[in-house]
Amino acid sequence: MASEKIYTFDANKIISSLPDFAQKEITELTVNDPEFSRDKKQICNLLQAVSEQSPELFVSLLADVNVIDSKLCNLLKNVYCSLEINLTGLEKNGNLLFDKKLYQNKINMLNASQVVFGFNMDYGVKAEDTFKSFKDRRDFAVSLYPNHIDFAQLFDKEKKCIK
Repeated sequence: MASEKIYTFDANKIISSLPDFAQKEITELTVNDPEFSRDKKQICNLLQAVSEQSPELFVSLLADVNVIDSKLCNLLKNVYCSLEINLTGLEKNGNLLFDKKLYQNKINMLNASQVVFGFNMDYGVKAEDTFKSFKDRRDFAVSLYPNHIDFAQLFDKEKKCIK
C-alpha cells in the first residue's frame, strides 16, 4: 500500500503548482479547508485553473452550501471532481435548525449540472441534536441523490471512538 502524504498550501501556491502535478504523478487534489470552502471567488479561481492547466486532475473540494450557484456549477461540470458539502444544522435559541429549502435549491443546481457531490454528516456534536433529527437529515440527504455520504468518526480526548 502506498503511503499517503498530506501537504498544506495556500490557494495561490496550489494554482501556481498545477502545471507540475502531472510531472510529479499527482493525480488527486483534496481541499478540506473550512475557510476556503466559504470563499466562492477562490474556489472559482482554483476550478478555472484546474480546467485550463490540469484537466486530468481529480479534485475533491469541500464547499459551503451557500457558495453554490450557477457560475460555480458551470465551472464544476468542466472539472473532474467531487464536491463535499457539510450537512449540518445551526443552533439557535436552544434548537437545532436545518434549512431544507436552502439545501434543496442548491443541490437541484448540482444535479441539473450533473456535478458529482456528497455530504459530510455528523450526529450528536451539538447538544440539541437528537437521533430523530439526525434520521430526518439522513433521509433528506438520501432524497437529494448524493454520490456518497460520509459520517465523521467522533473521538474523546483519549482518541477512543465515541459509541
